[in-house]
Amino acid sequence: MLQALDTLIIRCLESFSHWTQRTCGLKSDTWERVGYLVSAVFALHSHIHWLFFLYLALLLLFSFDRDKPQIKNGDGIALNPEKFKYTKFRPACAILAVFCIPMDISHLSFWYEFLILGRYFGACDDLPPGISKLKQMIRSVRITFRLAPAKVGA
Repeated sequence: MLQALDTLIIRCLESFSHWTQRTCGLKSDTWERVGYLVSAVFALHSHIHWLFFLYLALLLLFSFDRDKPQIKNGDGIALNPEKFKYTKFRPACAILAVFCIPMDISHLSFWYEFLILGRYFGACDDLPPGISKLKQMIRSVRITFRLAPAKVGA
């Protein structure tokens, strides 16, 4: 049951991550870092113990340092091994986050929810590298408005 919930959450966040990667080039590791950063901001605002804030800061820093290792499945498709770690712990934390939302709304502190989102985005697979729609549009606009150099003395 927990593994099915874990798979469902990862699948939903992967589809969001794939959409943002195709549209504007933002991959799942970017969303992971955003989750950690927003979590750290909420933790700072909520006066959480400094050791926990240090943990969040280290999570954010180490997310910049690591490349997502890939493993191949039977079809030769690369998968993120984080997807197969903590398959019972992540959904239990997500269920706890859902129950904490009403309490967190009253205190305006969503550090836990964003921490869990960051952990889930860290387990998402990215699409193969490619040019995003935004980058294609910028290139086409740049080519359209490119001016020819002026000829001197002609």
